[in-house]
Amino acid sequence: MDDTAPASLDVPVFCCAYLASNLFFRTGEAVSSWATVGLKQAMRHKKPKHGRMSAYWLVAWSLLIAGGLLWMTAYSMSPGDIPTPLLERPDDTEISFSENQPTLLVFLHPRCPCTRPTIAALERLMVRKHDIVLQPVFYLPGTQTVAWAQNEYWDRLIDLGAHEPVVDINGHLAGQFHATTSGHALLFSTDGRVRFSGGITSGRVHEGDSLGLTMLTRVLDGIPVSEPSFPVYGCSIVDKSEHSHEH
Repeated sequence: MDDTAPASLDVPVFCCAYLASNLFFRTGEAVSSWATVGLKQAMRHKKPKHGRMSAYWLVAWSLLIAGGLLWMTAYSMSPGDIPTPLLERPDDTEISFSENQPTLLVFLHPRCPCTRPTIAALERLMVRKHDIVLQPVFYLPGTQTVAWAQNEYWDRLIDLGAHEPVVDINGHLAGQFHATTSGHALLFSTDGRVRFSGGITSGRVHEGDSLGLTMLTRVLDGIPVSEPSFPVYGCSIVDKSEHSHEH
């Protein structure tokens, strides 16, 4: 993975934070267990000083673990940047759209852990909805080859019946469609209007029910939705330096 790619900087940050939190919590569990045992032994042998030290360790680690859990929860519920809403498909895009069925564009980062729950949500959707065209768009840093994006996520989408994924070099297409975060889904009607725009998961690396997926399903069922949009949870897919040059 190329750390020089601006849009992928938050991927290693998230992965490192996730691994560090797991190591932190496991260490905390071990220390808490040691402190509890020490406290019991001290109370049994009437050594109040040793007991107080064990109690201090237990309280300190409990507070640290609680703080770590709160931080991870807050981060997992933090959506990506909110872009300007897109109302209809661009005329000069290289992406092809179906003239007979709605087209669902999904912008994804191939190295983002948050992509996994998005694909899981798409699998749930496609089990019920076979009358839409699913078109994935994979972010690709300009310094990488296509093989960098052709991983498990790519294969799962092909198996799901999606069209061949489009490679988006440096997030150019993402910027064209006002998508800034991995997991952004846009549903287009046959006349080119945007019927839904947003995420279909309820948090980063969180699989399960989502209001965004529910909204998308209702729109496909023809049920009116007042505001067919939902926050997107994932990694950045826009090279801000290149996107700024377009303006």
